[in-house]
Amino acid sequence: MWNIPNTQLRPLYEAAGLDRQTRNDTWKAPLCRFAETVPLRRIVQHVLRDDELLRSVAAVALRHPMGFDKLILLRDNRGALIKIDVWWEEDDDWGTIHNHRFDFSSTVLHGELRTRLFVDADPATEGAQTVDLYRLTVPQHPDDAVPHPRALLRAWEGSFPAGTSYDMRCEMFHMASGTRGRTTVTLVVQGAPRHAHSLATRDTPDLTPVTPMSVPEVRRRLERLEAL
Repeated sequence: MWNIPNTQLRPLYEAAGLDRQTRNDTWKAPLCRFAETVPLRRIVQHVLRDDELLRSVAAVALRHPMGFDKLILLRDNRGALIKIDVWWEEDDDWGTIHNHRFDFSSTVLHGELRTRLFVDADPATEGAQTVDLYRLTVPQHPDDAVPHPRALLRAWEGSFPAGTSYDMRCEMFHMASGTRGRTTVTLVVQGAPRHAHSLATRDTPDLTPVTPMSVPEVRRRLERLEAL
């Protein structure tokens, strides 16, 4: 059942019903309760003190093309997972407009996450922009190189400071960025994929065959988080 087991996060996985739910209707409340009782330092220390877990985390850790570190701390064999995403002090690039194959719920543990949300619009609507969307399939497919024009309108822009949380449906187009000069860390509950592909405004690098970070690299990152 477990691709990456993590006894500390197992209660959150079970409370959220990740073994059976792919919609995020029931995830935010248990996520917030967990974050209130288990601080980031304890989450990080649990991994640092378990060499086998650290190796499992390092095997799939990556620098995401959207401009942040992705550290999966628990994952089942359906693809449901719990992770931390980290935007370091210099990470203030918005990346691209995109959606996901999966729903997720997120709570900000440290720093401040900037977010933009986009909705479909008539191309003639004031403020709408027509963009070329590209499929991101796991694994990649030849059709991923075909652009799909679509009119989108920025519906909201704001920030989520530490202690706040939000839900994101897989269909929602959005962008996210850290805040320059501050490390931003989110704890994310992510469901199993609901779709075969997502969409993004440019043909981003393939997210699957990424060279993993080494164990020492992941350890150094976790130690930096432990010191926050």
